[in-house]
Amino acid sequence: YGHQVSVSYVYDCAAADLSAFTQFDGNALPSARAKLAAGDDLKIGIIGDSVAEGCSSSSKFNREPYLPNFIDMTALYLNAMYRAEEKAGTVTVQNYAKGGMTSEWGAAQAQIDRIIAGAPDVLYIHFGINDNGSDFSKGTYTDNIESLVLKVKNALPDCEIVLIKAFTPETMTYNDELFAGYWNGLDSIAAGKGIYTLDLYAQSLKMLETKKYMDVTGNGINHLNDYSARLYTMNLLASLIDFVGR
Repeated sequence: YGHQVSVSYVYDCAAADLSAFTQFDGNALPSARAKLAAGDDLKIGIIGDSVAEGCSSSSKFNREPYLPNFIDMTALYLNAMYRAEEKAGTVTVQNYAKGGMTSEWGAAQAQIDRIIAGAPDVLYIHFGINDNGSDFSKGTYTDNIESLVLKVKNALPDCEIVLIKAFTPETMTYNDELFAGYWNGLDSIAAGKGIYTLDLYAQSLKMLETKKYMDVTGNGINHLNDYSARLYTMNLLASLIDFVGR
């Protein structure tokens, strides 16, 4: 961040193709949305890799403009919404993520115990980049994520779970066929089980049709920067709030 340029600008939304982005679904995350509507406390949890941990948002490394990571940014917006609507609740974040980790680590009992102790109302799961770098097969990745999901749901049946298909890392370094298999695996886990997916991968590929990867990365290989972190936050919020209907 000491060698990057920060630019502020306003989008012309009329010129944007919004078809690739998350659209509000009134059937998704009903419990979390009910808490938001009522102004109740909401606990958001996230487990995953360095991207989920917050790399490389500028605040993480104490650099201007000090933007929070995407999950904290989501909570900041929701809390601001509460205050604007004079609601008493608070949205809090429990971040269980750790840089360099794979789905195997995420499914280990030590991580499950931390999640259970925190008892989040909604849990976001973000693995795949390090699995790809470790050449994990689709089957191994899918089995690990499914194990994580089942263990959490068994202990916390009311916890709503969102599986995130990660923003693409540098495309010449990682195996896109493995990613395709991983994301198909997430779809199979979510199908018919009240579990949801959020697809940042397809959006990132669409973005790279007109942008260079160096424009959207914080470390040149697999981390977000402030721009792409905002994309995550935008999608998380769009899954929770009907902005069109507000």
